[in-house]
This record gives sequence, structure tokens and C-alpha cells, in this order.
Amino acid sequence: MLASVSQHQRQKNGEQTVNRMRARVQNGYWVFQAPVGYRYERVSGQGKVLVRDAWDIRLAQAYEASKGLKANVKQLEMQIDQLLDRIVDASNGSVVSAYEKRIAKLEREKVLAEEQLAQSGKPRHTFEESFEHAMRFLSSLWKRLDKFQLRPEENSPETGLCRVFALLPELGTSNT
Repeated sequence: MLASVSQHQRQKNGEQTVNRMRARVQNGYWVFQAPVGYRYERVSGQGKVLVRDAWDIRLAQAYEASKGLKANVKQLEMQIDQLLDRIVDASNGSVVSAYEKRIAKLEREKVLAEEQLAQSGKPRHTFEESFEHAMRFLSSLWKRLDKFQLRPEENSPETGLCRVFALLPELGTSNT
């Protein structure tokens, strides 16, 4: 008798958990472990809310890198200006040619730093665009795999992934 009551209680607890999770998902909350690149943050009045983590950290790193590159370009410009002032004051031809070589080297470094600055900074796509693209790819793959009704059998030595590559050779290597 006690065993059946305990079993019934466990079933009711399971149903309540699933119902609460379903309600939270319908309200826009993520009820599972935080995916890669996200973390939970406690917000008063809302509980734990899923926020982007890795993407924002990467943006901050890119911003800091671009600040460093801008400072490097300014420093190179200052060095070039100083050498130009020295050329004006110099009277020896060999000293002037040494300064000109040094200026040419600094100009090349400046061009490289400016190119790096132009390529760094903002990512090519926003997080939402990248996420959408990844989800579209995964859903299309899922639809294609679902068409083949791949279900790994319990006693089968092959995994479902091996069967996927056998049926869809464009996803992996083919033996033909």
C-alpha cells in the first residue's frame, strides 16, 4: 500500500515539474541548463533570466583591441613627426638617409596597424543573425535525418551518426 502511494506521489511530482517547466517556456524563459555562450542572471521580480555571455565578452575584447590599435597608430604618427623634425634640423646626408629609412619603416607599420584596425571591431553579423543561421542549419539537418527515421537500436554496434554519414555522404566522408 505504501509503495503504491509513494509511486503515485512521484508521478504527481513529475507531472507538476513538467507543467511548471512548460509554463515557464511559454512565458519566454529557458528552463534547462544554460547553453554555451549564455548564463543565468538573477533579476528581481523575474527570477533567473538567461543572458548572453560569450558574445558580449567577445565584443568587449574586440573593443579593447581596437582601442589598443588606435593608440598604436597615434604613437607611430608621433614618432614619424619627431623624425621629420629631426630631418629638418639635420645637416649630414647620412643621418638624413637613416631618418628616412626609419620613417619608411614606421609608415609601413602604421599602414599595417590601420589595416588591422579596419578589419577588427564589430563582428560581421549580429548575435541574432548568427544564431538564426545556426538554428536554420540544425533544423534543416534534423528534417533531412527525420525523413530517414534514424533510430539507433539498443543492440546495434553502429551509432546513429555512422548511419547518418552512410545515408548522407555529403555530410561526411564517403567510401565510394
